[in-house]
Amino acid sequence: LMIFMAELSRLVKEVAREITPSPQEARQEKEFARQLIKKLEKKIGREARVKFVGSAARDTGLRGDRDIDLFIAFPKTKSREYIVRKTIQATKQAIKAKWVMHYAEHPYLKTELGKYCVEVIPCFQISPHEDILSAVDRSPLHMDYLQNKLSEEQKRDVRVLKQFLKNAGIYGAELEVQGFSGLVCEYLGL
Repeated sequence: LMIFMAELSRLVKEVAREITPSPQEARQEKEFARQLIKKLEKKIGREARVKFVGSAARDTGLRGDRDIDLFIAFPKTKSREYIVRKTIQATKQAIKAKWVMHYAEHPYLKTELGKYCVEVIPCFQISPHEDILSAVDRSPLHMDYLQNKLSEEQKRDVRVLKQFLKNAGIYGAELEVQGFSGLVCEYLGL
C-alpha cells in the first residue's frame, strides 16, 4: 500500500506540472481580468460590483483554458430585467467586441477577446445564508468561500481531478456534456 501511495503521489505531482498554468500565464490572465473589471466599473458606476469569479480567479484552472468569468452584482432592489439590461448595455459600451447573448436562467454575454473567452453575467448581491433571486447569485459567495479554504495542495489536486474528468469526457456542466462542473471539483478538493 505504501508503494502504491508513493507512486500515486509521484504521478499526481508529474501530471500537475504538465497541466498547471505557468506563473506568467496566471499573472497575465488575472491582469487581463483586472483591466476588464476597470472598464466595466467605469460604465456601471457605484450601482453594482464587478467580481472576477471561477477557476482562473481561484487558481484552479488548467493550462491553456483561459476562461474569464465576470459577475456584475446588483442590489436586490433592482429587477431581473433591469440587471440584465444594465449589464448588456454597460458591457457593450465598455468593451468593444462581438458579444453573443447566451441564456441560462437569464441572459448573459460571452465573447472571445484575444486568447481569452470572457463571460459577463448579471446577478444579485446577496450575503451568506440569504435567499437567492437567480441561480447565479451564489457564485460570488462560492468564490469567496473557496478562495479562503483551498490550500495550494488542494488546488493542485483539483486541477488533476479536472484533467482526469476532461480526459474521460465528463468535465463540464454544459448541457451537451452534463458532467462535473469546475465548482463541484473544487468542493470535492476540500
